[in-house]
Amino acid sequence: MLRVVASTTANTLPLFVQAVGGCTTGEATPTLTGGEAVVIQRNCNSNYGIRLALVGGSTGASSVDFGDKDDVDVGRINYNHVTNRFEVYTNTGLAMVINATTGTDIVGNISTASGRLLIGGSGNPTSSAVAGYPLQIGMNATQGYIQTYSSLPLSLNPLGNNVFVGVGNLGVGVHTPTQKLEVAGNVNISNHGSNLTLGNGQIYWDNPNSRLVIRVS
Repeated sequence: MLRVVASTTANTLPLFVQAVGGCTTGEATPTLTGGEAVVIQRNCNSNYGIRLALVGGSTGASSVDFGDKDDVDVGRINYNHVTNRFEVYTNTGLAMVINATTGTDIVGNISTASGRLLIGGSGNPTSSAVAGYPLQIGMNATQGYIQTYSSLPLSLNPLGNNVFVGVGNLGVGVHTPTQKLEVAGNVNISNHGSNLTLGNGQIYWDNPNSRLVIRVS
């Protein structure tokens, strides 16, 4: 059973819609924060939940719009029945897509627990940090990129665990490396006793004797 209850003050908001099926007592009036126009409740039993269903056609789309005096759908949550995905719009632009097959795609800016992350589109990384976003991820015609700002280095697994590079090559200063590791510039091995292993051979600096050792086994 559904019961529509007017506000305790005549002709004022909010309008209470109460689902009272199975209730032996009245619904408990929730504490309101102010500004509510409609309150839908089913809380006469602490074990009860509530669902709000928007049912559209199998090839249509269903939306919940958030507007202001100038634009009725400046914000929108849309479900597309054909593509089977949720779309979240802010300022009438697509901001996020939740797809049943590919997962979640973020378009624009999101917040993270340790700061804020700017996910770019198809352009280049900005020359300086966008205000409030010290980390930027994006892609252009030649590369995907992760860019940090504020003179901060980019660390991968700083607390441990391996970093795995799949079947591709790794380039330092090289966009199209042809070997597993290709470096454009000098390589510095700073710790004394560190080895450079080449198959069954080694190259290392013997610090006590101040000599470079090439060992073939």
